[in-house]
Amino acid sequence: MGEYAPTIEDEVGSLQEEGDLHLIGRVRDRLLALPLRSLKSANRIERHIHLPGVPELVFGLISFDGAIEVAVDLGIRFGFSRLECGEATRAVLLARGELRAALLFDELLGMAPIKPDEVLTSSQPLTEESVKVGNAKWNGHDVAILDTDTLADNLLKLQR
Repeated sequence: MGEYAPTIEDEVGSLQEEGDLHLIGRVRDRLLALPLRSLKSANRIERHIHLPGVPELVFGLISFDGAIEVAVDLGIRFGFSRLECGEATRAVLLARGELRAALLFDELLGMAPIKPDEVLTSSQPLTEESVKVGNAKWNGHDVAILDTDTLADNLLKLQR
């Protein structure tokens, strides 16, 4: 397990009662939030295997807690440049239905409870097939909150 490995079990208690717990991370110059209930753990990327002939969104294969997982570059998903792995780069395992994918963040920043009434819906999608639910504030910064169900559906379509 990596040095930063949040799980749902790690964060039960008072934070959970204040709102849905979200993992906040940076992808290029955007802050993104994912509901923690859809995530399993987070690890550093030691190395990866590039796969020829796959969509640009697929960063490659990585070893994640002893299993080989498809790594997805969230930056490409949202129209940014390709990820350059650094010390702070983390893979977060999304497990939703039949999908398992390692979502790549430039940096993980923390966790925060976000109440549904704090989410401001937006008509400004990140992409045509938006996976964005809305925006919220975290430490004074705008954070795009992602819908993991829609994100998982989009990623499953790529695998088929």
